[in-house]
Amino acid sequence: MTNMKTFNGKIASAVFGAILVGIGFIFLIGNFFPSLSIDMLWPFFMLVPVGILIPIWFLDRRKNAGVLIPITILSFYACYFLWLNFTSWENVEYTWPNFLIGPGLSFLAVYFANKRWEFTIPAFILLLLGAIFYSELMDDTIIIALALIAVGLFLILRFLFANKDNQVSEIK
Repeated sequence: MTNMKTFNGKIASAVFGAILVGIGFIFLIGNFFPSLSIDMLWPFFMLVPVGILIPIWFLDRRKNAGVLIPITILSFYACYFLWLNFTSWENVEYTWPNFLIGPGLSFLAVYFANKRWEFTIPAFILLLLGAIFYSELMDDTIIIALALIAVGLFLILRFLFANKDNQVSEIK
């Protein structure tokens, strides 16, 4: 037990050190390249909690799968906000469905880590809404049609396979 605490303490120290080095580099880049100031690079600070949570997830992936939600959301939004900083924040007018897609992806990540179906429901709801709103913004309803068909088929197949599994367990 003592060895595990020592090991966890060393991991925590290394992660904290890496975070400090990363923050230092962000400030250093701003000094050497004025166009890359903190005003442009602030989304990287959203990755600080990600750097803390990733080692927690690696310690026990099944038990700590819930930390994938903030890891995925913060990583997705850090990339999205960086893109907005380097293009234009006026693009939010057309890319606002990303605010639904980020949490949807996080539920999908937890599903892939745990293989528990209940995480697919909010994932598909949020991702489907994001796809519908994107297709509406693009005036292209074929995406809506394909998304609805895909989700409908998924739910039908899930029902069919769940019943077969239940019938097999009832027979035994």
